Amino acid sequence: MSLIKKIIKRVIFSIYWDNKKRREVVLKNYKIIGDALNRPDYETLAREALLSYSDYIYEVLMLFLNKNKFNVNFFNLERLDEALSLKRGVIVSTAHIGNWDVGSLFEHKDIKLKVVANLDFPLAGHLIRLIRSRIGFDVIPARNGLREIINSLKKNQILCMLSDIALNHPSENINFLNHKISFPKAAFQIASSRQCPILPVFIIRKNPFNFDCYIENFIKPKKDYKEAMQEWVSYFEKYVKTYPQQWYIFLPMEIKNG
Repeated sequence: MSLIKKIIKRVIFSIYWDNKKRREVVLKNYKIIGDALNRPDYETLAREALLSYSDYIYEVLMLFLNKNKFNVNFFNLERLDEALSLKRGVIVSTAHIGNWDVGSLFEHKDIKLKVVANLDFPLAGHLIRLIRSRIGFDVIPARNGLREIINSLKKNQILCMLSDIALNHPSENINFLNHKISFPKAAFQIASSRQCPILPVFIIRKNPFNFDCYIENFIKPKKDYKEAMQEWVSYFEKYVKTYPQQWYIFLPMEIKNG
């Protein structure tokens, strides 16, 4: 392990594991996942997830420095074309699983993606925009970015939005891992109002710098955005159950009727 990777790992564990309150949040989240998978070793699961997140941070740094290190296997890329054929724009809905920033390598398929990102942090917001612009994304700020989002969809462009962590975001309670858990609803409300398809896409690490990008069937435009949310969450749940260590859920999950 390089010195940089060791430093990143130490920082991540100092933030989320050495702090007692944050560690309790992390353990509570991975207990929910462990219970759904019949895995009582949820503490091990949580530590593995923190290690995987450390790898993610290191990979983003490497994406910034040298994208040629990376290999991505794209599965069912034709589904993106099918969604674009509706001429309504496409919202690619993904999650904090694997490495979503590797999606910038869609450019190797001559596909340009726009990313809606939270830039409301004085220093971190500028850094997020810098890094994601450098690795190949066009960045749209989540706050005050609605006009650009709508214009992009009108031009039949592709927008990427993260749809799994609801803390501090307007949300809906959706069936997930044997509970009702809050998920952010913005992507699905926009898709409903614009009648554009949602494309579930998840990028999973197989080996260092080697990823599989899974593109699911697009979710047809729906009047009821909650139906689209549940359909997307059903796809997402499949990946969480298969790759639980690669879901980085370190903030509190809001559980209803669980």
